[in-house]
Amino acid sequence: MHFHQSSFLTALVAAAASIAPALAGEHLPILPNPADLPALQFDGTASYRQFRANDTTALPFNISTYVTSKNFTTTDGVGMYGWNLLFTGNAYNPSRPLLVVMGSSVSRSHDVSDPVDVMNYGLGETWSYRIRTRSPYVQAILSDAGIGVLNIVSPWCYNTTTKSPLRNACLDSKSRHWFRHYRPDNVIEILNQVQSTFGFDPEKLVGSGTSMGARGILRTGTAYPHFKAISIVGGNLETAPTIGEVCFDLNTLTSNPKQACKNPVGNDLDLAYRLASTKVQIYASYGDNVANVTTRVVPTCNAINNATAAPPPTSAPTTTQPTSNATCQIRMEYTPRAKGQLGPVHELLCGYSFDPVDLNWLISGYGGEPVRFATS
Repeated sequence: MHFHQSSFLTALVAAAASIAPALAGEHLPILPNPADLPALQFDGTASYRQFRANDTTALPFNISTYVTSKNFTTTDGVGMYGWNLLFTGNAYNPSRPLLVVMGSSVSRSHDVSDPVDVMNYGLGETWSYRIRTRSPYVQAILSDAGIGVLNIVSPWCYNTTTKSPLRNACLDSKSRHWFRHYRPDNVIEILNQVQSTFGFDPEKLVGSGTSMGARGILRTGTAYPHFKAISIVGGNLETAPTIGEVCFDLNTLTSNPKQACKNPVGNDLDLAYRLASTKVQIYASYGDNVANVTTRVVPTCNAINNATAAPPPTSAPTTTQPTSNATCQIRMEYTPRAKGQLGPVHELLCGYSFDPVDLNWLISGYGGEPVRFATS
């Protein structure tokens, strides 16, 4: 069953097609009317639904959507995330390259128990948004490169009293734990599930992240050092993760950062050595006041480039730009910018890193052949 979105939504997407999705994201719902959910198909190994890119070519692609487990771990949240796998061809393919995508904070789901909500937020920005709106991305990424795109969907928050990750259940600050970091244990559990159900080649694993997701994919790379390449925008390894969630324990309150914590978010800049075998590129801007170039991005790249097989001695991070042949590269962007600014602000910067050159850079991480994009 093929799914065609409303003409109103089509017009909106067409108007936005030439604009790179920024941090705020268009977040046009993939399903304006949930009753239009395509029929569930099963190919003998996994269930999925078929959609079409929202342009005139309307190439088909498949989405398998998973919601939060009813039995997720209420101590660390393993099993709590929702996720979508975008692919073409057979659902099970152990030779498939896999691109793990983590969106910005606005891609967090209001209801990770609802497959429509998980789809809407998971496909609201980054590579997944490009695929759902542009047939050349369907063809190049999913068909020609044969890549599966896995987007991870975090809830907004968690109610420490009712044990619920639904946003409308955790608006009371007296029982709220805000999620401001992706949790590597949760992501690794999803990767194991994808490997079992759909298959992928672990030697062809790459990652991409935006803002909160940029920090998340790097942190995941330090816990799961099997990524061949990671491309991020507006993020960095962290030295002082004090932006609202200092503890991974679900029973801790955001409003009380001084409470006892068994599993602190921690400093992952010291774990940069675990990315020594991973190609990394970071899109950055001197106008970005979130991922500051001098104090956050450059130290991240230098820590990765100076990495060895063992943790480096504790020292102050260096602020010298990496060389052109280094493992970690910084892609500086200077436009668009307002008068008096040195580069795009965080929200505008986060529209970068999802172009054909970025896909082929990721593919080169595992030695794959570059793909060509048709003119959209």
